[in-house]
Amino acid sequence: MKIQMLGSAAYDRVPAMFCQCPACLQARKLGGKNIRTQAQAFINDDLLIDFGQDNYIHFLNCGKDYTKIKNILLTHSHEDHFMPNELVMTTSWFGHNDIEEPIGVWGNADCKALFETNTREMKCQYHLVQPFETFQAGAYTVTALPAKHAKDDDLVYIISDGEKTILYNNDTGFWKEEVYAFVKENGFRFDFVASDCTFCLQEGNAGRSHMSLENNVAHRQRLVDMGAVTEQTPWLVTHYSHNNLIRDGKAVTAEELEEIVKDCGMIASFDGIQFEI
Repeated sequence: MKIQMLGSAAYDRVPAMFCQCPACLQARKLGGKNIRTQAQAFINDDLLIDFGQDNYIHFLNCGKDYTKIKNILLTHSHEDHFMPNELVMTTSWFGHNDIEEPIGVWGNADCKALFETNTREMKCQYHLVQPFETFQAGAYTVTALPAKHAKDDDLVYIISDGEKTILYNNDTGFWKEEVYAFVKENGFRFDFVASDCTFCLQEGNAGRSHMSLENNVAHRQRLVDMGAVTEQTPWLVTHYSHNNLIRDGKAVTAEELEEIVKDCGMIASFDGIQFEI
């Protein structure tokens, strides 16, 4: 299974447009991996995770044929994760394509309500997903877990192609105990994890609706203890806020962050990073 992280930032991106914090000033100066767009991911060539405000720049940068997308998984309804208006681009009014089967769009009730406000034609079909539900999205068996974020039915996803299984863990804080229990009782084993790290270098964060690097270490240990991952399982931290790419008043470069994260046995995401598991 191939995974490409199209973006690696939270809502405000790095640099944020109206910000002069050390991280944003440095990102504008250095460019390259220090520039971060909103989090979004591709699985192979046909499964997209989230459909937010940076769709078009990701389309330009990722080298993928978007007419091959069969399904889109939505984590929640915040604008950096779902902007349904651009799905009208699937139709012949805006794009000459041979899309025959409607693209499956999967998500919670808030996302469904947003989807239905768009009255234009779309070559898409919405599927309402409940927490703890398992469903088939094309070639993938997907299990939705409740995130600890804005709403009780915001979601993170377990995605399997029958051979490999990944955990896509954005946006969320520490799981509720019932989620850890569900993963353990069902014997899930993850070959790759991509996990929220909005609070990144912040210390003492409680992990209420997002995670820090410190939180990721603790969350991974819970999964190690129950046998869902090992210390060697690739664990990618992503979805950074510029507010938390600062240490001791100084901005941390992308390269410096990679070393800090590596010391925790994890991988620091950047826009475009790819894996094959």
